[in-house]
Amino acid sequence: MSRVRIEIDLNSRDADGLTRARIADASGKLEPGQIVTAFESEDDVQALAMVRRIDAATGYVLLDVNWQSMRDDDHNSSAMDYTMLGVNRAMAIASNRSMAASGADVVSVRALRVNVP
Repeated sequence: MSRVRIEIDLNSRDADGLTRARIADASGKLEPGQIVTAFESEDDVQALAMVRRIDAATGYVLLDVNWQSMRDDDHNSSAMDYTMLGVNRAMAIASNRSMAASGADVVSVRALRVNVP
């Protein structure tokens, strides 16, 4: 089974760091929490991403892209599986907002979390 692919614009991010994409640019059905392969054809790159929000009224989806997983796009989303087969995958996001409130630099880490059943 291959992962849904969706085209993104690397420069289209909101204030929360989420990337906006058109629902129509997805190769399949999207659901919140789903892991997809986000790709940009202009730079020919792909990365893992998690669907955060879907707004059917506007036709857009917000993705949390795992920028550390970015690599050349081989146009094969099933080959981009960095974890063990049969394991639940989810995007783990950690940020230190209290540091931001104190005026210090914000620490933001995006990683792939593996949940073993």
